Formats: sequence, C-alpha cells, structure tokens
Amino acid sequence: MFRKPAEQTILTKTLLPSECLQLHIYQCNKILFRQLLYLFSSDVTPPAVDSVALISSNQIDLYFTEALSLVSAANDRKLFREHGIAYAISAARDTSDFSLVHTKFGNYFTNGQTYTLTVTGVQDLSNNTDVNDIKTFVFFVPQANDVVINEIMADPDPVVGLPIMST
Repeated sequence: MFRKPAEQTILTKTLLPSECLQLHIYQCNKILFRQLLYLFSSDVTPPAVDSVALISSNQIDLYFTEALSLVSAANDRKLFREHGIAYAISAARDTSDFSLVHTKFGNYFTNGQTYTLTVTGVQDLSNNTDVNDIKTFVFFVPQANDVVINEIMADPDPVVGLPIMST
C-alpha cells in the first residue's frame, strides 16, 4: 500500500505588500521544495465618474473611481452634455493623476442651468469599459447679493437635545 509521505512546511512568506507574490518552502522525504506562487486577482469593475468639478464656463474636470487608459480618456466623443447638446471638444487625462480627465466644451454653460453629462466607453487600465455613466451638475456663478454657504461648523455635542451626528 502506497502512503503519501508527510510534508513539513518550513516557511510561507508574502513577498510584496499587495499580497500577490508568495514564497512557500516545504520539506518532503528529506527533499527541500521551494514554490513561488503568484496569487492573481483581476480587476473586473469598470471605472465610474466619482465627481465633477467645474473649472470655468466651458471646462470641467471629471474624477473617476480608478485610473483610466490614456487612449480612452483622450477620446472627447465619449463625453456628451445635454442642454445645448454638445460633445466635449477636448479631453485629456491628467499627467500625474490618471483618474482625472480635463475636458473642454465648445459652447459655454448657462448660469443656473442643470446639466446632464453622459460618459460612455471609457476604459480603465484593465480594459473594463464604462457604459452610460450619467452625472448631473449645476453651473452656478454667484452674483451680487447672493448668499454663498461654503462651510458649516456644527457643535459636536449639542446641549439642546439634537443628535450627535446625522445618518
């Protein structure tokens, strides 16, 4: 009857911080074995628009949830703005932050108007494609006598019976 010899694990160590490369050393019948295992985890999540930042009356910056491929981020036909229907006339991925795309439109935004921006066909570095990501934003330039609130400082422990934090 054949009996499998007992293995004795000597060392198991992760070699990279991302935990994708692992060294496994074990002994079997007085023979030392070394295995280098690559633990592959693939990205299957497509990129999505995280936020929209208005830069000027015809420029916006789009922040995505992950880094984009250079070719797909630079394709201005993937960015469509309704209300004065227009495609972006230029789109460029940022040189240092690959999840940021600078865009410029041919016609200007109207003050106080809500816009719908549709982003489609943009790919991340793993070639996952974003399909019809829709974001809305309001272009608003404060005028004389407008009240603009840009910060609220709340008392963390109110004495008037309010909850400590909102949900």
